[in-house]
Amino acid sequence: MKSHLKTAKINTEGVSPGNFFEKVGVDSEHASSAHPRIKKKEKVMAETVFNTNPTVLRALSSLQTHTNALENSLERIASGKRINSAADDPTGLSLSSKLTSQVRKQMVSLQNAQDGISLLQVTEGALGNIGDSLLRIRELTVQMASDTNSQTQRNVMAQEVRNLIDNIDRTAQVSKFNGVSLLDGSANGILIQVGPQSSLASNTIDLTPALASVRVDAGDVNGGLGLIDSSVAASATFASLDALFDPATGSSSGFVNTDAARNFMADIDGAILQLNNQRALIGTLQNQLETTISNLSFSNENLQASNSRILDLDVAAESSRMIQAQILQQAAATILTQANQTPDLINALLQNR
Repeated sequence: MKSHLKTAKINTEGVSPGNFFEKVGVDSEHASSAHPRIKKKEKVMAETVFNTNPTVLRALSSLQTHTNALENSLERIASGKRINSAADDPTGLSLSSKLTSQVRKQMVSLQNAQDGISLLQVTEGALGNIGDSLLRIRELTVQMASDTNSQTQRNVMAQEVRNLIDNIDRTAQVSKFNGVSLLDGSANGILIQVGPQSSLASNTIDLTPALASVRVDAGDVNGGLGLIDSSVAASATFASLDALFDPATGSSSGFVNTDAARNFMADIDGAILQLNNQRALIGTLQNQLETTISNLSFSNENLQASNSRILDLDVAAESSRMIQAQILQQAAATILTQANQTPDLINALLQNR
């Protein structure tokens, strides 16, 4: 016999999968366990409590974070610096401090080198005036050596020579730079600090050779240009001077003949030669200082650029971060306002009860 199975037709139109089993009389929990593909939808509702509001706490934390970020951006933009405290970048601050210290030391060294050039310029200017006096003395000596001049004329020329020599002596005594005597032989150990370190060999320039004495009194051992004060006994380095002047009286009565003037020429020529050599030495030292200044300036330029990359602020990038912090701060404040309305909901529930 054939059994005839009857199939019941169930209207499933408008029926969701969740209540299909209720339609057919099957518990949905058993159906979901029997059929893993069918999952029960669960809803989680926020708790309404008095003492603690987690949403408010989260919104407040976000608001504080964005407010701090905004304050930091405003501080950086106002100061123009990326690092305003050690907390901003400890490593960067340490490196920036070292670079700043090095730059400031080199700036002082640069100023020292410029002062050294000024000292040499004062010295060279004084030597230039002395050189003019020596050239005039040389002209007068040549003129005195000629027999075409009378004794009276020679005496007048000799007196001018004396005045010029006295002027050389006076120039040597008054030539000073910041209280340092430059041409009287007293300057000794004049070192210009042109480096930030303590080593003398690589961080100083000695200007003492450029400040030798231009005057040699009797018994003086400084050497120099060989010029003497004509009011005292003649030195061996300017031996022919006593043939023109009487060292005791300072008069020209000691002048005898043209041979004395000719002997005096060699002394003047030696003084002019030594003065020119000393001026050349000053020029060499001045060029050395100028080279040092150029090197220090170039080094400072690079150090300051490196320090700027570490310390200074990229205003465009920081402005973008500031705007971002402002937007997030406003959003957090709005959410905090809404979250603070939860107690009002609880009050409404209590009142409706």
